[in-house]
Amino acid sequence: MAEPTAIVDPRQSDAVKAMGGPLADIMRAATSAAVELVNEGGLEWAAAVLGEIKKHRERIEELRRQFVHPLNEHIRFVNRVFKDMDTGLATADQDLRRRVLAYRQAIETARRQQELEATAAAEKARATIIAAEPQTTLEDLAALHVAEEQVAAVPAPVPTTVRTSLGSATVRRRWTFEVVDAAAIPREYLVLDAVRVREEVRLGARAIVGLRIFQEESLVVGEGSA
Repeated sequence: MAEPTAIVDPRQSDAVKAMGGPLADIMRAATSAAVELVNEGGLEWAAAVLGEIKKHRERIEELRRQFVHPLNEHIRFVNRVFKDMDTGLATADQDLRRRVLAYRQAIETARRQQELEATAAAEKARATIIAAEPQTTLEDLAALHVAEEQVAAVPAPVPTTVRTSLGSATVRRRWTFEVVDAAAIPREYLVLDAVRVREEVRLGARAIVGLRIFQEESLVVGEGSA
């Protein structure tokens, strides 16, 4: 495994220190109120200052990348190492969780069916006795007794928590959803696909129902001319 990348304070770098003076100068120029943007001369001054700002910002970004690139490479390497270690465990974890939930669902489904059948039989036996009164027979009473025993014999619900000396597993229920009819979903739950809209506008769309498509200005700063 590669040795950890050393952490370097960029403020101690000669290249970073060398930018201190020029950055202060360009900041003073950019915030100066001495030049007013009221004529071509003012615009030319602003363009020149913006060009210098652009050049210095590019240099800052270049220096930043020099410091963070080895760190990012090391982070990616470390992440790959531990992801490889975890992949098998994550797959086993998901599979075992699925099997536990499937087992619980099967057992609980069978238990509920048994409970429904036993309860229905007991209700039928009670109804038979009520209908036969006062000529209730011993056979009817015996049938009710058997039915009630069957109700009592229905297993308890599957425990939601299983505890062992090594750990525990708890089943929790939460409300969630799935889409069954996208067209019927109320508008307040819908989100505009802004990425798609921007792409359509970039490709030439100039009219989309419900949207106003317009041009807005931005300033692009380029290299100075000789």
